[in-house]
Amino acid sequence: MLCVCITISFVSVARADDRLAEFSKGNAAYAEEHFAEAIQNYERAVSARTWSPALFYNLGNAYFRGGDAGHAILNYRRALLLDPRHPEAEANLRVVRDRARALDLRQNALESYAAWASADTYAIVGALAFWVVAFLLLDAFLQQRRVTAVRTSVLTAGVLVLVASLSALYLLETGRSGRALGIVTGHEVQARVATAENASSV
Repeated sequence: MLCVCITISFVSVARADDRLAEFSKGNAAYAEEHFAEAIQNYERAVSARTWSPALFYNLGNAYFRGGDAGHAILNYRRALLLDPRHPEAEANLRVVRDRARALDLRQNALESYAAWASADTYAIVGALAFWVVAFLLLDAFLQQRRVTAVRTSVLTAGVLVLVASLSALYLLETGRSGRALGIVTGHEVQARVATAENASSV
């Protein structure tokens, strides 16, 4: 049994080394301005599911330098999904969109506010708020204590934080940068502004 576990751990370490090797090969090819080769290496790292903001950012740069604005935008977006505060990915995304004259759905004020943190952060904050509220309600029920102003304030704040976290998670998942977002990477593609047959095309 121990022998099997050691073998499995060596195999997983070897696979991790292979993934890092693809990323390193891509970086070396990019430095030598062999963008097609860099893209192939980065895409192999993506296929191996070694996702990181740096990988998608570098892949976006390679696509941009290779003249493929659609795939560059796609990968800058991927980098921003993993790290919403990646300043280089944000800046490069703006540059590529402007140069390609790409159409993009602008975030409204609520979506911009929700993009302040990642979905993981909101999930953690929401879970903490939930447990604080649950503990306070359970304690009040079991102890049958008189409700104090401090306890009411903490309970109210916990409920507000919970609702705000859940709302932000909902906006991140369903908003204009959520799961419903589609990025068209083809050349000379006509898209309709709505799902109806008679909707105007862009």
